[in-house]
Parts: sequence; structure tokens; C-alpha cells
Amino acid sequence: PMMIPKTLTFHNNKQEAAATYNNSCLPKDLQNQGIIKHYHSDMSVKYLQQTYDDFALVTGACCIIHGLDIQGVWVIIQYSFLKNMSEAAQQGGRAIHNGHSCGLFLMMVETWALEAGL
Repeated sequence: PMMIPKTLTFHNNKQEAAATYNNSCLPKDLQNQGIIKHYHSDMSVKYLQQTYDDFALVTGACCIIHGLDIQGVWVIIQYSFLKNMSEAAQQGGRAIHNGHSCGLFLMMVETWALEAGL
């Protein structure tokens, strides 16, 4: 089985934080197992607590979460451009705020944004 490190993915709005599409990109045998979940204020308190617990536990099935900042994670993905480098440094810094000496920050954008010169 492949090892997926605990990973946070941030979006600029709640609608982009839906994990459904990303779940469909997993290999078929890993889909719909709760590996990828989303987390934001429009969710029920029960769902938020279950999702948080599943992600925070070392033995939890959830490895990639969209929209939550939690300690102990060293991979951070920002989907879409940020307003400035200060925001990028803040988002990326979350990968090392738990005493890690290194972390991974990845910014992903649609190819059309690069072509538009944004």
C-alpha cells in the first residue's frame, strides 16, 4: 500500500474546497475510503468533529484534507494564486510551524491562469 503523508490543501473559497473531484483521481481501490475530505464552516458540527478526528489520528483513514489548518503536517498545497508573497509565506510556513526543520509547500494553478498572465 502506498503511504500518503498527512497533507493540507487550501483554496481561496469554500466551493473550491470540495474533495469530490480529488477523490475521483485516486486509484479505484482507494476511492471512497475517506482518504480525502473537505472541511469548512458550512459543514455540520458532527461532520467537522469526525473529519478532524479522522485526520488528526495517526491511524485515521483521512490523509488529505481541504480547508483545515492543523499541526503535525509537513505537506501544504495551495490551490490557486494568493494575493501576495506574504500570504504564500504564511501558508507555506504552516508546514514547519510544529517544529519541523523542513516542509513542502506546493502552489497549484490552472494552466489558463498562466496563459492569462495573472
